[in-house]
Amino acid sequence: MSDRPPCLVERDSAYVEYQLLISVKLVVDHHGRVPLLKNEHGEWELPGGRAGGRRDTRGRGASRDR
Repeated sequence: MSDRPPCLVERDSAYVEYQLLISVKLVVDHHGRVPLLKNEHGEWELPGGRAGGRRDTRGRGASRDR
């Protein structure tokens, strides 16, 4: 679970609701294998992340995360 608080969204002046931000990913290679890495909390997850800034390309980001 993320440490970020859920987003408050005002739907009407009478009430607001929470929206939780989630991410769903699936990667399978041509042999049916799923790449997994251990994160800093010791949990298994798919490699990935955000680009490092305006000059970071998808290729550089993917290369850094492998």
